Amino acid sequence: MQIKVGTHRVALIFDKIVIKFPRILNFRFLLKETLKHAKQLKFRDIYFDFKETHRVFKKGFYENWHERCCWKENLGKLNYLVPTKFSLIGLINFQVKATGDHITRKEAVNICEKIHATMKEDFWKTDQHTLDNKKNYLRGEKIIKLVDYGSLREFLRIRGGEFGEILNPPIQ
Repeated sequence: MQIKVGTHRVALIFDKIVIKFPRILNFRFLLKETLKHAKQLKFRDIYFDFKETHRVFKKGFYENWHERCCWKENLGKLNYLVPTKFSLIGLINFQVKATGDHITRKEAVNICEKIHATMKEDFWKTDQHTLDNKKNYLRGEKIIKLVDYGSLREFLRIRGGEFGEILNPPIQ
């Protein structure tokens, strides 16, 4: 088993399945900072410590739920999405483990630039961090798969087909 910690989620990677759940910021660090701020009577800082923890958890929760909804909405349409088989209302996701090698950083940036060039009006609906991160793509036997798409639900709803052609251009 591998553990990968992202900005908003943690993924436990097993042989055939990946389990994703919202990230909770380092609890020991949070407790240490809270006690330090309490001793200094900086209650505003305590509030911000907990607010940041809540923000990261909430974003991970939304990304999990949106990933599942996006998969269900595009079932059979967008073959480059790695299947999200189950979600417990965003608290935990079960995704099929995709195999293959990550694309290069240059390829990821190139994908992002092509999207921006061809879909400028909808580019704001994307999370550029998701699109230009090479770790979110795996080159399979036939196509490049998108592993992390929880923050792209609206974009994929509108431009999923065009994005698929950029990701995996039709063979001439």
